Amino acid sequence: MEIRQGNTQEIGKFQLFDAGNDGEEILVVELDGKIVAYAQVTGHIIYFLESEARGAGSALVSYLKAREGYLVAKAVEETAKGFWMKQGFQFQVADGFGGEDWDWDWE
Repeated sequence: MEIRQGNTQEIGKFQLFDAGNDGEEILVVELDGKIVAYAQVTGHIIYFLESEARGAGSALVSYLKAREGYLVAKAVEETAKGFWMKQGFQFQVADGFGGEDWDWDWE
């Protein structure tokens, strides 16, 4: 899997993609020449992450952990809590919009 900078045109096909989501940078994961995951991020804050391939979301999180050293996942939905817990994130605070903010502590 290769992780690189992407753009909105490359990820528009994803089911949950919303150009209105926060995030100044788009990172994509390529597998065999196909984009299989993306994240919308600003520095250490992950605003959205979607994956179509097993391990691609984890690869993005690992990449960001190494790059940033500290991460916050914004607006974590109920269905994604298991993923974030497996990545070592913990509940931080309810976001007031039906989601929760979670953070990853590197210690």
